[in-house]
Amino acid sequence: MTDLVCKSVQTIRTHFPDVTRVEVIDENGRSYVKYNCNNVKMCLQDDGYTLKLFLDKENNDEPLALPTNVSQV
Repeated sequence: MTDLVCKSVQTIRTHFPDVTRVEVIDENGRSYVKYNCNNVKMCLQDDGYTLKLFLDKENNDEPLALPTNVSQV
């Protein structure tokens, strides 16, 4: 899937096989946390303006872990 999405002009792809947790930090702290990831891939597109992360889960039954300061929509 990442190859299909990331096939654009001047796309940079990076693979992080050992990463097991992904966090997004904003001005309020952790806004997104996902545990038990594997095979994490990063794709930088649009002349460096768009960053995409592709995550595979080791355990598909585990729910997303949200920090306490984040509300679910």
